[in-house]
Amino acid sequence: MKKVLLASLLSVILFSFIYSQTASTGEIWGTVVAEDGSVIPGVTIKLTSDVSSERKTLTNEKGVFRFKSLAPSPSYVLSAELEGFKSMTQKNIKVKSDQSQ
Repeated sequence: MKKVLLASLLSVILFSFIYSQTASTGEIWGTVVAEDGSVIPGVTIKLTSDVSSERKTLTNEKGVFRFKSLAPSPSYVLSAELEGFKSMTQKNIKVKSDQSQ
């Protein structure tokens, strides 16, 4: 039976921070955790948008991922996959310049 990554990635969305690094770019980062609070390393995180090419990264040993120097967009899509877990996608993630969230 596949473990549910949905709850894990819900934590990503809840604990992800989107903020402006400079006047024209932003950043998305977060931590992927299991329902029991343990971090999940090795999760493939994919980020797409209408203003930039697809980017991929893996969560590190602490379950952390980071995408830097992002162009402002109202429609980033973040997805996460790990074998043995159910995949999850979060749509309409906003990155704005000159704003911290």
